Amino acid sequence: MSDRIPWSGSPFVRCDSGLSAFLASGRPLRWIGANAVVATAYFALGFIVSRFFAAYGLFPAPIWLPASVAIVAMMLGGIRLVPGIFIGSFLANAVLFTPPLHVTAIISATNALGPAIGVLVLQRLADANRLFTSFRGVVMFLVTTTLLAPASAPPTTLPPSQRSGWAGC
Repeated sequence: MSDRIPWSGSPFVRCDSGLSAFLASGRPLRWIGANAVVATAYFALGFIVSRFFAAYGLFPAPIWLPASVAIVAMMLGGIRLVPGIFIGSFLANAVLFTPPLHVTAIISATNALGPAIGVLVLQRLADANRLFTSFRGVVMFLVTTTLLAPASAPPTTLPPSQRSGWAGC
């Protein structure tokens, strides 16, 4: 178990890899920078996805790619990158979809906590050394990241018939 990173609890990243070695020092500015990168990537992918699917009249987006940023961030940096996911999701929802502020906060909290829970469960169920090299590891990854890391659609993008009972809209 010598390859575990003590501060993240993530067996998915070895200490000799570039990102984990960079973050392993635990310096606050590095974590702030990593959270800023995660938030920027989340927002940028959200912008691209929203524009792409809106151009074809498909909204809410059937595929929410920023969820992959959140899952990768959790697997690489652990719980310390949850603020970056939350901020990126908050900005994406507030700027791109403009729901009420309380709804934006709820959506952002679920978008940040879903991947965190999914990755924590994945850590308990899957062997880190065989995560993507065994059928069981791949299935565990798909189940935990798909079922436990759901993406929420902003209520303003839902049809009016589905908006009525959602957070007072």
